[in-house]
Amino acid sequence: MIQKKSDRTFSHRIANLFKRSAIVSALCRLFSSIYKKAIYGFFGTLFTLYGSFEEKLKNSFFANIFSRRKTNGYHRPLSYRASKAYETSLFARAAETVKWSVLSCPMNIFGILFFSFGFYSMVIILLKKYAFSLEPASELSVMTSAIFIVVSIMLLFSKKTFIDVVNESHTLNFIFFDFLNMRKISAEEHEKPAHSSAGLAVIFGIFLGALSLVVEPYITAVAIFAAISGIILLHSPESGIITMFLLIPFVPTMFLLGLVILTALSLFFKVVRRKRLIKFSLIDLTVAIFALFIVSGGFISTDINSSMPKMLVFLCFISSYFIIKNIIRSDKLTFSCIRSLTTSASLVSVIGIFQYFFGSVSTIWQDAEMFADIKGRAVSTWSNPNVLGEYLILVAPIIFAMFVVSKSTRDKFRYFISFMLCCSCLIFTWSRGAWLGFIAAVLIFIIISSHKSVAFSVLLLPAALLGASFLIDTSVLNRLSSIGNTSDSSTLYRLNIWKGTLSMLSDTWLYGIGIGTEAFSAVYPRYSLSGTETAPHSHSLYLQIISETGVFSLIFFFVFCFAFFGMVLYTMKNHTSKKYNIILIGFLCGVLAFLVQGATDYVWYNYRIFLLFWAVIGLASSVASNCRENSADQSVYIR
Repeated sequence: MIQKKSDRTFSHRIANLFKRSAIVSALCRLFSSIYKKAIYGFFGTLFTLYGSFEEKLKNSFFANIFSRRKTNGYHRPLSYRASKAYETSLFARAAETVKWSVLSCPMNIFGILFFSFGFYSMVIILLKKYAFSLEPASELSVMTSAIFIVVSIMLLFSKKTFIDVVNESHTLNFIFFDFLNMRKISAEEHEKPAHSSAGLAVIFGIFLGALSLVVEPYITAVAIFAAISGIILLHSPESGIITMFLLIPFVPTMFLLGLVILTALSLFFKVVRRKRLIKFSLIDLTVAIFALFIVSGGFISTDINSSMPKMLVFLCFISSYFIIKNIIRSDKLTFSCIRSLTTSASLVSVIGIFQYFFGSVSTIWQDAEMFADIKGRAVSTWSNPNVLGEYLILVAPIIFAMFVVSKSTRDKFRYFISFMLCCSCLIFTWSRGAWLGFIAAVLIFIIISSHKSVAFSVLLLPAALLGASFLIDTSVLNRLSSIGNTSDSSTLYRLNIWKGTLSMLSDTWLYGIGIGTEAFSAVYPRYSLSGTETAPHSHSLYLQIISETGVFSLIFFFVFCFAFFGMVLYTMKNHTSKKYNIILIGFLCGVLAFLVQGATDYVWYNYRIFLLFWAVIGLASSVASNCRENSADQSVYIR
């Protein structure tokens, strides 16, 4: 008889033995009773109020504007009539015709177009240089024309349609369907293939080539790529959100501004066509009210000319919360966003670590005499080590939560490596505020996860402290112990800025002075202490909110924070899925760590971080909303 191999490994037996010990059992019972009192006591009841308030919004006027209720005659919702008008419009029919003309176009037609563009642009480049002795085109333009010619030669021999090539290519499948989560379609979905004209391709290619007389070919190529990307975004707003999470650390603010606007337009058209739904919740109201205070900070300003553009950027980026919350409505999209966020965080961390050890790091953000053992501080793709720290502590808890809930060994390994990269890079920022925020996130993660995690943490605390004393570098300990030490010039500088800001608020606390560094610099120097006159902001998120938009703005921001934490805890209390509870804890801890650092720094000074904060809030709200809805209500909406 063959003996079956035991499913329980040695490590499992040791763990079970540890769990059954008297000390662990006693601690688990103690913390279990504390948890029950917390959940069903005052705080549990307080956060449960979020659910009761949200129920009152479900039947409100705004929540039902875009409802799918079937009605007859003139009593149909406004959205139904708008959808019908759009679908029967000439613009909609023309857009559908162009779409299928491109998808069903043979690749050799694209080859003719590319060859015409590359050939005629190259001819114009040579004529400008040798025949007319004009300023020669850049090497990038010559390379662009050459690339189009080479690519065209490969395409000329293919009669496959564009959609067939996309469906058969593993790389394009990954980009469009796995990464961007676009719906996979086939040529068979369209009954009549579009007629493709080689002559039209030649004419259009000549026109693009002729543009080289006034515009360099690489600019034309970039414009074509941007136009195609814009069309994809208008067709699939989900792709815009996923791309945004990936690119936030790497691209300029204006690029992200355009991306958010295009995604918002895409969502608007989808809602008009009744292919997406707008749903309202209690936290949406708090975000909307806070956004109104941001608007007031643009109009009520000591320097309205500088505050208005900044207010519009803030308003656009805070709208990403509503966009994401109403677009991300499925588990697949949620995990795609988190994977995109994880990928970008890993790249940022690798760049920061490489920069610290092999690149050049600056010491301008530290007291060089007090911290002579620190060679500098990593900034990676951000302009400031504190901003890098803000980014890392916001995303690292989310990545760790994904590591905990992932089932496959490959996914666990990926998330674990990404988390460790973030933690390592966080050390090299030497940002004490970020470290404090991360420590707070770790403690809250342990406390909220379960009473058992608290019990085991208490038991393992002495061993963890002993191990940390051997593993952690003395420079880290010296940096942590310097918190609050006024001998540090950066700490003293920050304290003096807070004092000057508080003095300014004694006169401006009600309405604030307006959004932006220009408005702050116009008023603050009159109240500043010696040596801090040129401070661009108050070095505190909460002081800056009052400074820019007044005390009521800060009150409503705290209301929003309470609503966010209430939403997460209420969802965890009433949702039985451990997987999503852990993910929500990751979001909560990331936001909490960010807000803790906000006590010591103005964490919204960087526009991209401001966008990331509200994007993370929107993604967390979408996860909570999906958890609370019944499976019947979580319909897979039409693409």
